[in-house]
Amino acid sequence: MNTESTLWDQRLEPLFDLLEAEQQRIDATLRQLDALRAAIIKRDENALRDLLEQIAAQQPAAQQHEDRRRRLQVELAAAAGCTPEEFNLSRLCALVSPARRAALRARQQDLQRDVRRLRGEHRLTTLLLRDCARINQALLRCLLGGVTAATYDARGQSDWTVETPVVSLRA
Repeated sequence: MNTESTLWDQRLEPLFDLLEAEQQRIDATLRQLDALRAAIIKRDENALRDLLEQIAAQQPAAQQHEDRRRRLQVELAAAAGCTPEEFNLSRLCALVSPARRAALRARQQDLQRDVRRLRGEHRLTTLLLRDCARINQALLRCLLGGVTAATYDARGQSDWTVETPVVSLRA
């Protein structure tokens, strides 16, 4: 093992701590998405309110984590002789000892797997919210009159014009 890879190995402790915190944030976000979908399906306004308060309370910690990640990225990129935008875990793997490289690659694969899962859960939550909005619009049209039927075109699109008043103001 050469001296340069030993120096890089010493620089990795803060990175492993950061990656562990990132893993915890992803897990927490997955739990929040599950709670959000459950609250929407059950129409639990209290749970939605609690979830919103929880997310707002976590915002300062999330910002601190992001600032810490950015500082570490700038520091490691400068040591590697590249810009922060060019620096990533794959590039770092080439600079460290084989033992640390294996640990770093394992962590990278875990994060990639969890980020893919997070993207899928986010997409499913988005689809649920779109369906809820579409159903609510159809219900409003049926309940408030002015529309003979609540239907959609062949692509599932509705034509709701914002300029049309929702409620008649005539007495």
